[in-house]
Amino acid sequence: MAPRVVVDLNVLVSGIINDGPPERLVRAAAEGAFELCISRLMLERLRAVLARDKLAKYLLPAGRSPREIATQLEAFCTVVVPLQLPRPVTGDPEDDIVLGTALAAEAHCIISGDRRHLLSLGSHEGIPILSPRDAMAAIGLE
Repeated sequence: MAPRVVVDLNVLVSGIINDGPPERLVRAAAEGAFELCISRLMLERLRAVLARDKLAKYLLPAGRSPREIATQLEAFCTVVVPLQLPRPVTGDPEDDIVLGTALAAEAHCIISGDRRHLLSLGSHEGIPILSPRDAMAAIGLE
């Protein structure tokens, strides 16, 4: 059984527009190396972030739209309804949605590049929060 993983949007966006560990993680999820879990709220936010002008220079040359990318991502993800946290944890409502998504998915880990709000926690409710590089080693991709 493949591990269930929630990937923060900063890692997903980086994986979509750049090479490196985030891109390898997105590709590995598409290939079934692990089960990528996401919520509709995270997908909506991903579409909005990818639609920003500063990201257009990465998407337009490849002929990809934010909607198309989100649809392709959704095709290989497990969509869950995030659990409502009893109280704010991170100080950032979007990061709390990531935590609620991980709880709902019964995720093995959360992958994030957010040192301030998520990585600094180390874990939440027993779910480790890992950097992309650490996650690659934990999942067995390195």
